[in-house]
Order: sequence, then structure tokens, then C-alpha cells
Amino acid sequence: MKGRSLLLIAGAAAIVGCGDPTRPVAANNTVGALLTVFAFSGTPLSAPTAINTLGARTVVASGSSNFDVVFDIRDGQAVAIPPLAIIGIGNAAIQKVSVPFDSLNVAPVDGYNDSSAVAIGVGDVLAVRSQPVECSNAFGLSPFIYSKMVVKAINASDTSTTGDNAMPPRTIQLDMVVDPNCNFRSLAPGVPTS
Repeated sequence: MKGRSLLLIAGAAAIVGCGDPTRPVAANNTVGALLTVFAFSGTPLSAPTAINTLGARTVVASGSSNFDVVFDIRDGQAVAIPPLAIIGIGNAAIQKVSVPFDSLNVAPVDGYNDSSAVAIGVGDVLAVRSQPVECSNAFGLSPFIYSKMVVKAINASDTSTTGDNAMPPRTIQLDMVVDPNCNFRSLAPGVPTS
């Protein structure tokens, strides 16, 4: 009996000494991408009008929920829209933040909007929170992944190509950083620790 007690005490000490064994550990670097999306309305159905944040890539906004943010240009105003507001399903949310893009090293905990469009302009910074199925676990919980985006350029013209990089009509260019590690909010370069 005394041997078991010592073994239990030694095991408990080892767990305490190693930190929380149930806490997730990040394995992947944050990922950056420069993306150009088309407006949801007034462009071909095959045009990528949304972003899948986990993949840091543009996608076609369809009836599935493989996207986290849809972009549109309405009466000359660019907007970012969560999927719930477009297709009635989805668990991604967005918010416009006042922190400069390069200074936003940790995503906000709350204040996200999952149900309405957010007006955006050149220089605006968005924080995005999403729940990809890749982050689901055995307990049915879906931890979040976080990303940030800054609007680099907007071509609201219906017909003209504009800018130094010849942006097609009705497009928005964004610089993006995503933390692909489930439940980590760090948006700084490298493997996150928080």
C-alpha cells in the first residue's frame, strides 16, 4: 500500500512539473498570404468570392460552409460578411479592429459578429474567428482558429482594371495571417505559445 501511495505522489508531481497535460500544443507556424477575392455579386459564379481561413486561400462561396468570410461590393462599398449572413449556416465571425495590422499579434477574445456585413475600406483590419471541423475533438467541442486581414486595395469598378497590379473589376486584395493551431490566438510569426 505504501508503494502505491508513493507511486501516486510521484505521478502527481510529474504531472504538475510538466504543466497541464490536457493543454493543446501548437505545432505549426502562423501562415501569411496575399489574396484577391471577387465581389459576391456581379461576378461569375466560378469566381472565388470568399476565404477559407484555415487554408489561407480563396474559395467559391457556395451552399457548403467551406468558407469563413465572404466579400462583396454593394453600391461602391466593400463589405466582409460571415457565412451565417449569406447561407444561414456557419460558425465563423468577424470584427473590424482599430489596431494596426502589424501590431495585432494576439486575436481578440470577444466582440465578433457572426450575422451581418461589416463595411471595409483600404487599410481596415479584420480579426476572424472560425471553427473548422479539423479542430473538433472527441468531446464534441470545436476550438477556434484565429486570423487577421488588412484590406490592401479595392477595385469597385464594374468594368475597369485598376492599380499597379492590374486588379480585375469588382475585386478586393487582402493581406492575411492565420494561426492554424486550434485554440491559439497568436498572430505573431512562428509557432504560437498562447
